Amino acid sequence: MPHKDTPRVPFECTHCHCNIMILPSQLGVRKFCSRECHYAHTLSQNEDRFWDRVKKSDGCWEWQGRIEKNGYGSWGFYSRTWRTHRLSWTLRYGPIPDGLWVLHHCDNRKCVRPDHLFLGTLADNMRDAAVKGVMSAAVRKAWITHPDLWRGEKHGRAKLTDNDVRAIRATTSVSQTELAHRYGVSQATIWRIISRKGWTHI
Repeated sequence: MPHKDTPRVPFECTHCHCNIMILPSQLGVRKFCSRECHYAHTLSQNEDRFWDRVKKSDGCWEWQGRIEKNGYGSWGFYSRTWRTHRLSWTLRYGPIPDGLWVLHHCDNRKCVRPDHLFLGTLADNMRDAAVKGVMSAAVRKAWITHPDLWRGEKHGRAKLTDNDVRAIRATTSVSQTELAHRYGVSQATIWRIISRKGWTHI
């Protein structure tokens, strides 16, 4: 095991070309600064294989290989099975930051066209699914296990904010019908808020 005082020498990563200091014994053996760069470089070397399986058009670029039961394309690469829209994002834009999802503007799960994709959080994915009326098994599970991400004003179809609800409950001199007209919701919604059968988290 090398001593901590062993002199280091400069090294340039084959993929990102950053400069780091390594042990002299690693020269000629080490090629990358990190595992992420190793993977990214290997992926870039196989990019043609990936795009050969894609049918391009003026609209969506659809994956022609294996399609999973949930409708997403998948590709066995680097000892793992990868979602093809995530690979497409990685090829065009680089590694996906931790905690972010690759989402579709087009709602076509087979689509791998880079400009049809965007990054978002789990909450963004849940709101997008709610607005568009589509929900994958993963999003449905998150919907159940992380209610704080979609409850109340965070819900994709919410017409009211948390502050609106507080104001409605604090108003005593206005009828429920007038409140419904003022906030653009039904009288039944106002009743549920006031009676605390709706928006119960506030």
